[in-house]
Amino acid sequence: MPRDLPLSNGRFLINFDSGYSIRDIYFPHVGKENHAFRCRSRLGVWVDGDFSWVDSEGWRRTMRYAEDTLVTDVTAVHPDLELELHCEDAVDFDLNVLIRRLTVHNHASRPREVRLFLHLDVALGGNAVGDTAFLHPDYGAIIAYKDVHYLLLSARTAEHEGLDAWSTGHKDPEDGRGSWRDAEDGTLDGAPVAFGSVDFVGGLEKSRSYVSERSGLAHVEYAQEHGGLPVFQSTLRVAVT
Repeated sequence: MPRDLPLSNGRFLINFDSGYSIRDIYFPHVGKENHAFRCRSRLGVWVDGDFSWVDSEGWRRTMRYAEDTLVTDVTAVHPDLELELHCEDAVDFDLNVLIRRLTVHNHASRPREVRLFLHLDVALGGNAVGDTAFLHPDYGAIIAYKDVHYLLLSARTAEHEGLDAWSTGHKDPEDGRGSWRDAEDGTLDGAPVAFGSVDFVGGLEKSRSYVSERSGLAHVEYAQEHGGLPVFQSTLRVAVT
């Protein structure tokens, strides 16, 4: 199946589909082991009691690369939620790391609380049997592993490093079960570990408006009009031990 936005350093390949969901995670050989085989990892947004996945109807998405780069330039606008997301993603040239910078613009006439949910659906080693996902409390990160493979999901805001919330759980694609369902009320249950066929979600919370600071790929001055909201940065690492 064609993918809309591939990112790679020659060892680590991430593919986004037309809904801005991660569909493939290849490492350490591009085209061999797909650690997201038949998986879909999504980005979710909660604002003032309303939740929506960015790949769902209601979002107007523009997906492309920044000029002359392998850095994505993705804009997603939801008129009903009065929100705009600007997303930049890049795979580091030397390290096997996907860096995602997510900037939220509030188009309402008042400051509002916004939460972002980073969902990861994995099949380490190319299959979804025997995976483990757990919270590492020292780093505020979720780590998934199986055999020689591990994957780490971390995040930071302008104020602190580490996830604000998390959930790990068992998934069943046939009946739509998974930890991603837990995000849809805007609150994660904090389950710290799951075994078997798993997925997991990390949450970031921000409210009102802040002055931006250096975070991720470059300095960003974000709009203060209508209570513009700050940058969220997430990091995805993969490795073979």
